[in-house]
Amino acid sequence: MVVNLQEVTRSEIVKSSKLQSPIRLAKSKKYSLKDFREVDFKKLFETDTFVWNANIGDYIVTISFEGPFEELKWYVKSMRGPNRIKRISEKLVASALSKALDDNDIYVNCTCADFIYRFAYQATQMDYKYGKPENRPNRYKHTNKDHNQGYVCKHCLAVLIGKRWVPSAARAWLLFMRKNVELTEFYLWGKDWKRQEDPDELEHINDKKSNNSDDDKSNANKNTHAINKNDVEDESADDSKGVD
Repeated sequence: MVVNLQEVTRSEIVKSSKLQSPIRLAKSKKYSLKDFREVDFKKLFETDTFVWNANIGDYIVTISFEGPFEELKWYVKSMRGPNRIKRISEKLVASALSKALDDNDIYVNCTCADFIYRFAYQATQMDYKYGKPENRPNRYKHTNKDHNQGYVCKHCLAVLIGKRWVPSAARAWLLFMRKNVELTEFYLWGKDWKRQEDPDELEHINDKKSNNSDDDKSNANKNTHAINKNDVEDESADDSKGVD
């Protein structure tokens, strides 16, 4: 079987698994997905790429896709007022994640033997493997040499099927935004976002504001000192005039 696809979406993986690997698909539904402590939401703002290392059973599944930040930015662009972050709902964030997950290419990896020996080479060839590529072909037919056993293992399917984890991920991202108001304001409503933008720019802006504030205080002290000195000189002049 010659594989010509160069890009793979979530729906393609799920559809293929339903047809070619229904047993894996059925087994994948027993896993629950709730832990998003491994998601770097600041990096999500900076790169517009969602990367999650999910603990599925005894293994770690990594899923990566682009676009959720741009989707969210589009949804909230018309919001105004000092408390606009509070008006961003969990449902709105979930919609941004869900749409990006469905509309963009997806990259996956799993630490289980099934993925390593049966799907990693295929994933590399079809450009949907996350992380280090696997360039050693499958040697045996039972290890998916003909690429006819679906796209991924049951652990990856647990993440991809049904998008059951999206509301929990949205809740975690929203919590991050509400805890980091200035950062969120900068990326969602600040200057136009660019992929190559320096992620430390916000820190530089804050440093500049702090330096300007220090300069203002210094100038104020200088002015006060000058006024006091003039007062002393005026008093001295008055005293000298009063001496016969």
